[in-house]
Amino acid sequence: MKYVTGKVVYLACIWVGLLLVAASIYYAYYLLQQRSEHSAGILDELVTLELELETLENSVAALSEIIETADDHGSELIYEDKIYSYTPVQVEQLEKELSQTLRLIEQQRDAADSLMWSQSKLLYQLRRYSAGSLVGIVCGLLLCFFGILCWYFKLDVFPDRRQASRD
Repeated sequence: MKYVTGKVVYLACIWVGLLLVAASIYYAYYLLQQRSEHSAGILDELVTLELELETLENSVAALSEIIETADDHGSELIYEDKIYSYTPVQVEQLEKELSQTLRLIEQQRDAADSLMWSQSKLLYQLRRYSAGSLVGIVCGLLLCFFGILCWYFKLDVFPDRRQASRD
């Protein structure tokens, strides 16, 4: 039975360790690129939703001011230095529009919350993958260091004494 010498095993440890380090670094870089593109898309959607939400809130404030003023003063009101006259049907339509806008605001807030949740999930995944890459890099460096150290000191795997010749 032929034994593999220690030098070959230690040289294999060095190469496997280097490959593990290189693969871990490439994996971390690849995931970072992929996740950063996804994160940029989420951030763009979130900014757009926040702007739409701000516009809707301004619209709600204006509509509620018009409705309150129209209810208090009857069918005519002064808004932004102009005199407007509203019939009760128009005031009712404004109230319906206000309720629809409030529902739309709730939908926008729910969408923004889901985007924030997906952003936090993405960050959690990124932390988990980077920790995995770090473990791969450390294991590869340890394996490589072990192989270099043993190869340098020329440690060898000796066969068992029972199978060696008795000279």
